[in-house]
Amino acid sequence: MGEGPKNKASQACEICRSLKVRCLPSPQPDTCLKCVNSKKTCVFLERQPRQPRQPRQRQQKHSSKTRIRALESKVDNLLAIASLSKLSHGKGPSQREAGFLENGLSTYSSSSNGERDPTPSSSHNNSTSSTPLDWPLDKWAGYPRINGIPCPELLLECGLSIDAADGFLNRFRTMTSYFPFFVVPTHANVLTMCKERPFALVAALAAATSSDKKLQKALGEKFRTSALHTIMVHNERSLDLLNGMLVYLAWYHFYYVPKKEQFNQLLHIAISMVGDIGLNLTPAEAMSRKIGLRLTHYRKVSTPSANHDEFFSREARRAYLGCFYLSTLTGWVKMKATGIQFQSYMIECATSLGQELEHPTDALLLPLVQLQNMAEVNHCSLANVDHMDGLDLEMKVQSFQAEFKQWKHSLPLASQQANWIDLACEIAVMHVYEMDLVNVFASKTRRTTGSLKHSTGSSFTSRIPLEVLFLCLKSAGQLAQNFFSIPTSEYGSLSYMQWSCIIYAITIIYRLTVGIPQLRDWDVRVARTTIDFYSILDALCSRFDSVSRCDQAALENGDLFSMMGLIFENVKQTYGRLQLLPQDDSADDTGPVHATSFVPSTPKYRHPCPAFQTWRIGRLG
Repeated sequence: MGEGPKNKASQACEICRSLKVRCLPSPQPDTCLKCVNSKKTCVFLERQPRQPRQPRQRQQKHSSKTRIRALESKVDNLLAIASLSKLSHGKGPSQREAGFLENGLSTYSSSSNGERDPTPSSSHNNSTSSTPLDWPLDKWAGYPRINGIPCPELLLECGLSIDAADGFLNRFRTMTSYFPFFVVPTHANVLTMCKERPFALVAALAAATSSDKKLQKALGEKFRTSALHTIMVHNERSLDLLNGMLVYLAWYHFYYVPKKEQFNQLLHIAISMVGDIGLNLTPAEAMSRKIGLRLTHYRKVSTPSANHDEFFSREARRAYLGCFYLSTLTGWVKMKATGIQFQSYMIECATSLGQELEHPTDALLLPLVQLQNMAEVNHCSLANVDHMDGLDLEMKVQSFQAEFKQWKHSLPLASQQANWIDLACEIAVMHVYEMDLVNVFASKTRRTTGSLKHSTGSSFTSRIPLEVLFLCLKSAGQLAQNFFSIPTSEYGSLSYMQWSCIIYAITIIYRLTVGIPQLRDWDVRVARTTIDFYSILDALCSRFDSVSRCDQAALENGDLFSMMGLIFENVKQTYGRLQLLPQDDSADDTGPVHATSFVPSTPKYRHPCPAFQTWRIGRLG
C-alpha cells in the first residue's frame, strides 16, 4: 500500500463518517475498503486544520467558609425581602427604626429645639411610617449572629429601634455602679457593641428597659434562649457570653418568676464557663494546660515584660470576680454551696484592677472580694457553736469585730461614698452572727437542738450565743435603715444583690421577732422592742406602692420585682396576725417568750394555709 492510502486513511470518508465505522485504506487509490466492497464513490472532504489548544485557565476554587458566607448572604436577602413585604402591609418597623445614616450610625429623635431627647423609648411606642425604598438588603451582613439573626436585626424584632437602644445603653451605664463587675466601654455605642459584645448588649438592654415590661420580657427571653442554645447546643464559650450571663443574673429579679426561676442553674453554667475559659488560672498556667487558647480574652500588651502574663484582660478579671461575688452572696441567702471557691489569685486580680483604674468602680472590687472572704471564714468559724464553750465564742466574735473594723478603715474614698456598700457590710456582718441558727434554709440541714442552754455548760455560756444573735438582729435592722436611704427612683437600677440583702434582712428580723422553736431561751419581747419590724414593713409597702405594681390577674407569671410590694404587704399582714396570738408563757414578765408559746388553735387566728384545718383533723389520712 502506497503513501496515498495511508494519508487518506488518516481521515475518514464521508460514508464511513456517517456510519461511524472505521475507514480502512484499500489497494485502489483514493478509495477506502468499505466503499470498494459496496461499490460506492469514496469522497474525502478537506478539513480545516485544528487550532492550537489554548491553555485552560484554572478556576479559582472557593473555600467552604466562603461558600457558606455567600449562602448566608443570599438568606439575608431573602429575609430582607420578606420583611419588606411585611412593611408594605404596615407590619414592619417604623421609619425611626430604619433611620440610619449611610455610614452605619444611627439617627436620633430630636425635640423641637434641636436637642436630643434624653428619654429612651421603645420603637413600638412611636408612630409608624413607611420604610424608605432604598433600604439596603445586606445592612447587617458584617454583624455577629445570635441564633442565625444579626444582633441589630434581633433588637428590631423585639421592637427596639437602634436610637432608642442607645438611650437605654446610656441608662445601663448608670446602673453598673450597683454591679461593678461589668462596665460598658466609654467609646462604645449600640452598633459597636453589636459587633464586639452582642450577648452582653442584649442582656444590658434587657436590664435597662424595666420601664417597658413588654420590651424587657422580649429581650430577656431572647437572651436566655439564645445564650443557652449557643452554650449547650453549639458548645461555644466566650468572654462575651460569660459577661452576658453575669449581667442577666445581676438583674435577675426582673425575670424571677416564682416556681420557674433558673438562677442557680444559670449561675452554675457561668461558673463552669470560668473554668472552661481558664479565668481561674494565670495566663501562663492556662496556656500550659491548653485552656481557652482559641479565645480572645488574653491580655494584649504593647511592651512585653516579665509579668505581662500574670493576668488576663481587665474585662476577663472583672468577670472572674463577678462570678465569685454572685456565688457567695446568693449562697449566703439560700444556703447553697458556693460553686466557686476563694483563691488568693482573686485578691491579686482585684489589686491589679485597683492599681490601674480603667473605670472608677474598679476601686470597689478589692474591698468587696476581701469582705466576702472575711465574712465566709468567720461564719464557718462561729457556725460550730454547738462544739465550743462561751469563752471561745466570745473570743472569735471579738476577733471578727477587730478584723472588720480594720477592713472598714482601709476602704478607699470611692467605696465610702457608695451607699450600697453599707448594705454589703451589714449583710456580711449579719451572715457571720447568724451562726446557721436563724436562716430558714440552714435550719433544714443543721442538727436540731432542743436549746442552746442544753449544749452549753452554764448560764454564762448560754448567754453568749443569744448576745451574738442580738448583734445579728441589730445588723439586720441597720441594713433596713440603710436601704431606706436609697431613693425610690434608684430602685429600678438596683441589682439582684441589693434586693437579696433586704430580703435576707427581712427574713432574719421576722424569725427573731416571731420566735424560733429551737431557741427556747430567745425572748421575742426584747427583739420587738429593739426593732420596730411593723414600721419597717409599713415603710417598704408605702415605697413600693409608687415603684412596682402588679395586677392581681398577672400574679401567676409576675416577676419578683413587680410582685415585691405585694410580697411585703403579705408579710406585714402575717406579722400583724402573729402579734395577736396568745402567748401563754408571757403572762409572767420573767418568763421567756418563744415560738412554742403560740397557740394556733385560737378562733381569732386564721391559719394562712387553707388546708391547715384539714391536715390537723386528719381527713387526708
